[in-house]
Amino acid sequence: MLFRKILRDARQGLSDQYPYYASLIIALVSFYTLLSLKDQDVFRFLRHQEAEAIRKLNQLIGGVFGLSLFFLFFLVYFACHYQWDRRRKEMGLFLMMGMKKSQLFGLLMMENLLSGLVSLMIGLPLALFLTDLISLLIGRVLGLGLAYHRFSFSLQALGWTAVGFLLVQLLSTFFYLLKIARLDPQELMGSLAPKKQSFSPSPNSSRRLILGIFLLLLGYAVGLWLLPSNPIYLFLVLFLGILGTFQFYQGLSALLSQRQALKLDAHPLSSFTRRQIQETVFFEHKSLAVSSLLLLMSTLSLVYGFGGAQIRSSDDAHRVDFSLKGKAQDLQTTLTEKSLAQKLQIPYLMQIAPLSSDTIPMDVFALTAGVAALPESSSRQSLLTELSSPRLYLHVVRASSLRTLREQRGLSGPNLGPEQIALYSAFPQHKALLQKVLEKPSTPQQIFLDGNAYSLYPEAYMDPLFADWAMTLGIAFIVPDALFDRLSPNPHPVWVNANLNESFQSEKGLINALLEVQTIFDAKGLTYESYFGGIGRRMFYVVSGGYLGVYLGLLFFIIANTVLGLKYLIEHRNHKGRYELLYHLGATQEQIAHSVKLEIYSFFGLCLGVAALNTGFGLAALLRSFLRLPEEVALTPFLLTSGVAFLGFAVLELMYIHLVVRTSQREIFRHSSPD
Repeated sequence: MLFRKILRDARQGLSDQYPYYASLIIALVSFYTLLSLKDQDVFRFLRHQEAEAIRKLNQLIGGVFGLSLFFLFFLVYFACHYQWDRRRKEMGLFLMMGMKKSQLFGLLMMENLLSGLVSLMIGLPLALFLTDLISLLIGRVLGLGLAYHRFSFSLQALGWTAVGFLLVQLLSTFFYLLKIARLDPQELMGSLAPKKQSFSPSPNSSRRLILGIFLLLLGYAVGLWLLPSNPIYLFLVLFLGILGTFQFYQGLSALLSQRQALKLDAHPLSSFTRRQIQETVFFEHKSLAVSSLLLLMSTLSLVYGFGGAQIRSSDDAHRVDFSLKGKAQDLQTTLTEKSLAQKLQIPYLMQIAPLSSDTIPMDVFALTAGVAALPESSSRQSLLTELSSPRLYLHVVRASSLRTLREQRGLSGPNLGPEQIALYSAFPQHKALLQKVLEKPSTPQQIFLDGNAYSLYPEAYMDPLFADWAMTLGIAFIVPDALFDRLSPNPHPVWVNANLNESFQSEKGLINALLEVQTIFDAKGLTYESYFGGIGRRMFYVVSGGYLGVYLGLLFFIIANTVLGLKYLIEHRNHKGRYELLYHLGATQEQIAHSVKLEIYSFFGLCLGVAALNTGFGLAALLRSFLRLPEEVALTPFLLTSGVAFLGFAVLELMYIHLVVRTSQREIFRHSSPD
């Protein structure tokens, strides 16, 4: 009999709180996906190349998972508060009939544990399916191929997900029951004391509203104009934003107290609905502020995850497949052997030499003056410091080497004259500054090198010169071949670049083709670096950054909506007597249902509106500071990707609001049917 009661109550709880249990299932899927990252195709592929990075990521995942459980604890606690407060009379009756508190609490604990097990039975199979699907899709997008796919089942991730989830269920239930244990049966039998039904916003409410708006505007200004120049202003932005949001919602009741401030469609219960919204905002302004800030964190985490992945995927774009170090003649002979000739394009020398002002006189005053005339920025300052050094140390690049590299990519240039020098930088921000200097008519387009004057070529370059990280040049001169031979008659070391044959790459796929050629290089004992190493590093940053950004965005989204929904339902239940009175006064179910729907949409809308406004300014500040897109990264694809993600979140938001509407209406109709 006791088991049947536990089963019946658990089933009733699942039926009454499906918005909450839907959130739990989404959280379970997210937990398992996060914990099983190391067993997915991409990370198995990266395990040997980026072992140290994978190890650090696993440590970070443990911390993020712990933080997630901490947030989940409060969600379950709120759900217990909502679910069991309506059963206080039942609890009090059991105690008055002689049931011990330990027996009652054991019954409630088993009921909640059973609900948790049902959530696990639904969530874990769904998590296994979705995680494997995500692993397969990402592997296909990144070029791993279907043959590399393996079903990504992780027993460890499954165990930690189940244990962590059930532990949080039990702990949150235990702490809530401790609160109930302090109440006598008579207190449990009595109705919950509702908050006073009338409220009158004080004059301070208007001042708080104005102060909140001022603090938010000040936070926007600091984020847009001061944060890009110094990251320390982030703490000021956070302080102003959090304080301003709380002050705004606390003062919002003053605005809503005005009849004209809240426009509702004309229906028989419009005055009642308006009053309900005003009171809910007045009493739950803290929940609105917290949820609004969590939604802001959700969207910014999402953008940072997608944006960071897009920037990383654009960094150090594919230019060279292999860079080999050794004697030029030996390398040329080896690379033209039959086993490699059909797999590689014609190899070429990549000749670079150091250039020091201590040994070769140079005067770059015109270039330095042009950079100094540009607007103030951290990139300008670092470039200016490098050019202004009394012991200037640069490199020269042979023009024919760079020209061959670009020709194999289907590009042209640089076509230098005998008295021309082009500028080069491997850093996008420096290259952009140099290009601006070249485009300014006021800049003297001339520098002096080894006693001779050279005009500046009108285009700056930043093509990666090697397959991976053999050499990264902050700033260099691209010089004609004759000048290069004079400045560096014996360049050392010698590097030879080689690219895959297009037909061979199309047949095998990029990754398999690289691995096959690497096997031949290893057998011959060659010293080389491969684009394969860069693939691993970029792939790691793209996938891990994207995963964590989306995970945190989804986590904050779940927390914000669950807190907002549960707090509204708790507040709504305290006023169920009003709806019973409306029935007795002649209101129909359709009218009450419409009133409830307007209340919920208005309540969520007040939260989402401020969150959307904060997100707009937060996104602008993010793009101007921590997520500044390089010039070669188009803004449109980034905005489209983020827009699709926002659209997905909007659909989830509407679904959640609809679930809250249905739950609230069912609760009212259950207790408020006219006799």
